[in-house]
Amino acid sequence: MSGLVLVNIFNAMEDPRNTTTKNFLYPLGEILLVALATLLCGGSTYKDMKVFGEAKIDFFKTLLKFKNGIPSEDTFEEVFGLLNPKQFELCLTEWINHLQLNYKNEIISIDGKTARRSGSKSMKPIHMISAWANNNRVVLCCKAVSEKSNEITAIPEILKMLSLVGTVVTTDAMGCQYAIGDQIVEQGGEYVLALKGNQGTLHEDVKDFFELEVVDGKKNINIEKHETLEKDHGRIEKRKYGFFKDVEWLKKLHPKWKTINGIGYVDSRRTIDNKTTQETRYFIISNDFGVTRFGEIVRAHWGVENNLHNFLDVALVEDYSRVRNRNAAINLAITRRIVTNKIEKNKVPKLSKRCMILKAGWDNNYLKNLLLQSI
Repeated sequence: MSGLVLVNIFNAMEDPRNTTTKNFLYPLGEILLVALATLLCGGSTYKDMKVFGEAKIDFFKTLLKFKNGIPSEDTFEEVFGLLNPKQFELCLTEWINHLQLNYKNEIISIDGKTARRSGSKSMKPIHMISAWANNNRVVLCCKAVSEKSNEITAIPEILKMLSLVGTVVTTDAMGCQYAIGDQIVEQGGEYVLALKGNQGTLHEDVKDFFELEVVDGKKNINIEKHETLEKDHGRIEKRKYGFFKDVEWLKKLHPKWKTINGIGYVDSRRTIDNKTTQETRYFIISNDFGVTRFGEIVRAHWGVENNLHNFLDVALVEDYSRVRNRNAAINLAITRRIVTNKIEKNKVPKLSKRCMILKAGWDNNYLKNLLLQSI
């Protein structure tokens, strides 16, 4: 493949346009390259793509032919509305697989995010589930569902797209299903799954076990414990972790959960402006990680929120996008995740992500490097 790895992958997609129309004069790879570059530089709309492309036409001609120039705003809209989102999702996965990343000890966090203004009276907002690799700091794959409750059926499909050997998978309570746990282990991975009341009495049984231990102080129960303290900009957060591996009693109570080999809790107390809040969360675990590693894995899960979802909203204004065509909304969401990968894997020392986006718009050499990098 040439330096424009993504364009080669884009060009391999089925072009859904009518070959007899004027809009077909613009190659699919060129259209998607301009769209990607526009989002990389802080743009967000179809008009932004047209204006940015025309302003940078000489730059784009150093990468591809652009024989017919930059397409119209309507052409960008038509292409994003016609492209098959499932094919586009596979493009992201193929690109990531091409990179041959190191997944040893990787923590893969699976979580969903709703593009809040992508809905209408007749259509619910799109909900994108992403698999975020915390060590490699990339979106490995993503999938659109109609609403959050559909995560249960979508997560197994996402898992099938991933190589899980040597990894730990984390999810919120929606992903806490015995079939999902079994699948993760069958694919060679491990899991730490958050518990809530969606699995019968499983959550209450784990909660009662730890709470009774605290009250009764049973000395014959070997619960590993660990504490951390974080102070930052007036915020103080103290976390207490507990991990227990002898769970045959729990497996007898819940025979469908054959892969549980540990349970844990995190008690978080956060003080901001002299106001303290407290929350205790409970987890089921597939391996005897020990309490320290368990704590690292739980903290890592928030990477999908802090490094992905926050960036999508703050820098790429995903929640402000009013694109209501379902295909287009999904395809643009996937493009934003490609942008996230580009920014995350090509960080400039002492520059914030926002400054990197601005620099890409101002500095053609920097933008070219971002587009030509295999990641």
